[in-house]
Amino acid sequence: MQKVVENDEVLYFNLIVSTNKNTISVEVKGPDFDSKEKMINWGLWLTYEEITNQPVQSKEYIKYYFDALVLIFKYYGLSDEKIRNIQKSVEEEVIGNKQYDYEEETLHLDFSDLDFE
Repeated sequence: MQKVVENDEVLYFNLIVSTNKNTISVEVKGPDFDSKEKMINWGLWLTYEEITNQPVQSKEYIKYYFDALVLIFKYYGLSDEKIRNIQKSVEEEVIGNKQYDYEEETLHLDFSDLDFE
């Protein structure tokens, strides 16, 4: 979430990210303002196939995520250049860095204390 100060009021961005097989290009939906929570909600729809069919999914995910951010922040008057500079920094940090590799989680459940009879 990112804080936004507007008229001495603190607002927050909430970015909801989804991938969908039917999405063939990046889409953004919003803004939707939640006055109770002081939240500006945006929906980001990213292309499922283009991301998941790549050997390095993080690279494609970052690309499409920032494509969506460009659309959102253009709404607020930020230039593409600023967003793309941030994208470059994120790519340099994340791509090829093992810390950010996806790891399948395995749940280890212990039911030995339960009486099933």
